[in-house]
Amino acid sequence: MAANNNSPVLMSYPASLGSDVAQGQHYMIIDSYESSSAVDKEGSGTRRSSIALYIPPGSLQTTIGQNYNALEGGTTKAALAGKGGIGVGSFLSEAAQSVLAKPKIVADFQTAAFGLAKNNHMALVYRGPADFRTHTFNFSFWPKTKDETKEVSNIIKDFKMGSTPRMAGLDKKSTKLMAPYFSAPRQWEIKFCRGASGISQDTGQHSAGENPYLFKIGRSVITTMTINHDPDTLVGFHDDGAPVHSTLAITFQELEYVISEDPVSEQLETNMKEAEEQKRKIKDLEKKAKSGHPVQQSQARQQLKRIKE
Repeated sequence: MAANNNSPVLMSYPASLGSDVAQGQHYMIIDSYESSSAVDKEGSGTRRSSIALYIPPGSLQTTIGQNYNALEGGTTKAALAGKGGIGVGSFLSEAAQSVLAKPKIVADFQTAAFGLAKNNHMALVYRGPADFRTHTFNFSFWPKTKDETKEVSNIIKDFKMGSTPRMAGLDKKSTKLMAPYFSAPRQWEIKFCRGASGISQDTGQHSAGENPYLFKIGRSVITTMTINHDPDTLVGFHDDGAPVHSTLAITFQELEYVISEDPVSEQLETNMKEAEEQKRKIKDLEKKAKSGHPVQQSQARQQLKRIKE
């Protein structure tokens, strides 16, 4: 079970997985890596373990979510921006003043007296990606031999050790509660692979390896795992105390958003630069308005006021 500094621990379930793969059965590989930082997602770091498992039913699905919100006046602003009639600075100042619109009583009067409702020119605008994707796998283990029982125990233990933190800064005189830091748990890479009897459409030859037709899962961490040694509500053990049936529900969450490979237009690049410049200008003015010579403070406040107007 223990890995040295040069090679990871190799585990698999069921025991027949190797021969099943040779006959074409698809499977999955889950590799764990030492986590050096939250941005270490490019396969670097030490690989601690590699677990080959069957693909459980209901696992081949993924959800990609995006955030959109309704924006009052968004239609007009988008049309003007497309014609070059409004810049990022104007857009930001209008958004800042949205709370200063006409009192609600005026709109209520128009609606009650004339049956009119103001057209707010609503538009659905993009706010960025939704939550990081999650993928849950529900494995069921029915070990038939002592060797398979040991392998299942090792697999569950490895997932447990790789999903929980270690104590950093712990010395011989310290207790776990006194350790100053938690060291981040491992990161994981998941691949869906095809059996060796699969035939490549490109070469016409038998081939194994990652299945190019299925979605790819980015570098992930384990957020939850549930171990159940009594899934059938009927307690059952082998003579040596090993559970007859165990289940493992494990949820991985990706560390990065799914990003499109579509090219970015020149206009979007220009808008981005204009937005960054506007933010920098406002930040500089806010800094001057709080410190420095009184004359400079006054000038900075006036400039901020003009931007908001």
